[in-house]
Amino acid sequence: MAEWQRSPGFDLSNKKVLVVGFANPSGESIAIALAEAGADVATASATMNGDEVMAAKRASKKIRELGRKTISQGWDVTLPVNIQVGLKQITKEFGCPDVVVYNADLALAKPLVKTSDSEFSKIHQVNLHGAFATARSYVRDLKDSKGKIIFVSSIFGSRGISNTAAYASAKAGVTGLTLALSQELSPQITVNCIASGWMS
Repeated sequence: MAEWQRSPGFDLSNKKVLVVGFANPSGESIAIALAEAGADVATASATMNGDEVMAAKRASKKIRELGRKTISQGWDVTLPVNIQVGLKQITKEFGCPDVVVYNADLALAKPLVKTSDSEFSKIHQVNLHGAFATARSYVRDLKDSKGKIIFVSSIFGSRGISNTAAYASAKAGVTGLTLALSQELSPQITVNCIASGWMS
C-alpha cells in the first residue's frame, strides 16, 4: 500500500469520500490520491456509458488494493432521482461521505451555429445540472453533519475558446454554483471548485 508522511491537513484517515465522474483521467487520479491520503473512497460514473462505468470500477479495484474500503456504482446524472437513489444506497452500504467530489465531464467542440438544442442540453445536463442535483441530494442526506463539496470544472469556464460555447457556458455555471453554495451552505458545508486544464 502506498504510504507517505502526511501533514495534518492531508491526512484523510477515517474519512469517507465519494468521487462522481470517470470520463476523463482526473477521476481515477483524484480517487487514488484520496485513498493514498487515507480515505475510503466510493466511485460513481456520471453516465451509463460502458467505458466510464468500467473506469469507475477499475478505480474502485485500485482503491481496494490500497487497503481502503470502496463501492462502485453506475450513475446517470441527467436523472436527479438516479442520483438521489444512488447516494442513499452509498450512504447505507458505505457510509455518509464526508466529502463529495463532482468530476462529471462531457465535452463538445462544435461551432455555435452547428450545435443543436439537444447537444447543448445534454452538455448542460451532465456538467451543470448534475452538479446541482448531486449537491442538493448530498445536503439533504447530510442533515446536521458537516461536509465538503468539491466541483471539478474547467479553465474553459473562465477562458473560453472557439467552438466551446455549450461546454464553456456549462462549466462557467459550475463556477457560479460554487460561489453561491459556498455562501448558502457555510459554515456547515465547505464548497470549492477546481478548474482543470488539458488532460491526455
